[in-house]
Amino acid sequence: MAKTTGKQTYTIQGVKVWQGELTIGQDIKLAEIFSTMDGDKMNDIQGLITEITKEGTITDLFRVVLKGPIDEIDIMEIPNSVFEKIVSDFLVLNDGLLMKLKAISPVVKKSTK
Repeated sequence: MAKTTGKQTYTIQGVKVWQGELTIGQDIKLAEIFSTMDGDKMNDIQGLITEITKEGTITDLFRVVLKGPIDEIDIMEIPNSVFEKIVSDFLVLNDGLLMKLKAISPVVKKSTK
């Protein structure tokens, strides 16, 4: 079971959004997104950042992970420091999830073809 450490709140471009421990629905959506990524490159925070910053992926991920009026934020204008904080918090809030997604991504990729 993932660790529950609470909720992290951010004010981005004057808009308050937050993230917490993922739900089953978010897990499913993230598995679909992660299935399009190169799992071999997601062994550390830098590898994860490289993969999720591909065109379109970052927007999809933020729409799944962040709660609140996310449509009011220009995701492509989020500063790198805030982006890295969100990714870091995501990993803390959902300890171990990255390895699980990496393990099942080949299965998800095959099942969506």
